Amino acid sequence: MKVSFLVAVHFLLISNCFSQSGSLRISEIKSIIATGNTLERKDPRETLKLYLNTEKKLHEGRYANKDYQEFFLELAYFYFRQGLYAEALQMVDDMEQHAAINFHKYYIVGSIVNSALKNYYKSIDYNTRYLNWARVNRDTSEIIVANLNIANDYILLQQPRKVFDVLAKIQDIIAKGTFYDQSTFFHNLGVACRLNGEYDRAEKYLRRSYELDQKYSTSKEYDLTMDFLELGHVYERKHKYKEAVILYDSAAKLLTNYSDADLRLKIYRAIYSVCDKLGNSKKGFEYSLNYIRMSDSVFSVGKVESLGKMDMESTLLAKQREDQKKLNTDRRLQYGAVFCFIVAVTLAIFFASRHTPNRRLIRSSIFIMMLLFFEFLLAVLEPFLNSIVGSTPIYVLTANFGIALLFVPVQRKLESWFAKRGLIEKKSRKSNE
Repeated sequence: MKVSFLVAVHFLLISNCFSQSGSLRISEIKSIIATGNTLERKDPRETLKLYLNTEKKLHEGRYANKDYQEFFLELAYFYFRQGLYAEALQMVDDMEQHAAINFHKYYIVGSIVNSALKNYYKSIDYNTRYLNWARVNRDTSEIIVANLNIANDYILLQQPRKVFDVLAKIQDIIAKGTFYDQSTFFHNLGVACRLNGEYDRAEKYLRRSYELDQKYSTSKEYDLTMDFLELGHVYERKHKYKEAVILYDSAAKLLTNYSDADLRLKIYRAIYSVCDKLGNSKKGFEYSLNYIRMSDSVFSVGKVESLGKMDMESTLLAKQREDQKKLNTDRRLQYGAVFCFIVAVTLAIFFASRHTPNRRLIRSSIFIMMLLFFEFLLAVLEPFLNSIVGSTPIYVLTANFGIALLFVPVQRKLESWFAKRGLIEKKSRKSNE
């Protein structure tokens, strides 16, 4: 309540400045931007009103006044953050057309807007114009930034070779850039290696990026989140799912107070995917929901539908696993019952042969017992055989024939065992009599 009152008072003071003068000093412009940022978290509509009123006052110096450009650039970013992409792009084109002071900075706005719209080639076009401006002005730091932005666009297009080509152009000058630039360089290089299937190199570069972000990043929450997320992807590709879950978990915890709903959803999906591979998709979905409940973001209909799809998939997978578990239990019980029956038949043959030493009866009983064992073994091995030979008749028949051949020496051993114990007569003894 106290904060809201102070913001309101600040807003009134700024309005009073408007009524007294038709222009604003740089200190007043910075004050307006600070107030707008505070209002944006609570009510973006109030921020829009404030910015539109300010824009009217600064219209005359819109292109030529250097101090005013700080406000107009912030307005362009505000349009982007609120999803007003058409307005943001209109500002970019307007500033470029009139050759406004520092108009090159609007190229970055044009790039991120098109990137958000998934128009990655248009984003590359804006970044290329930005790069050309930097080359003309021989601004090394801006050359580095422009190339890093282009590399990022190629990452989103999943073209790792293009990323390598772009980063190779600034490899010799990256040390002259800021620590953030160096971190971004290694991060992009690591992602490109992951996309190219070079997981060990990817891990090496991403860990280097993490070390730089840990020491020097001014926005650690976001930068470390991206490092953890990409390292998680690497470990997931290397089938180290437990390590991947730990990294995704670290990324999700860092995002507790961050407003990027799309990034949150990406992490939740990653957690869900890995938990599913570990055989626990239901837990993965519940884990994701816990973070969603902690979030104060407003999810769009598309995101809610996406989460609903995840819920449905999780429910279906859980039901399938439960049904499979019941089926396996039933099969084990049936196999156990059949095995007990075969053992009972074997014992019955054993005891009956002692009282009725009828060779034909005993041999017929042994044949029946072996046939039962053969059918039992086929039933037990069926899932395993299907995974190897499939359902092709000739392969199935060959496999069954091979199993049948194994029973020939077993049958002979059994007949020999019965004969030694006098349960059946030996051919030689019968012939001597």
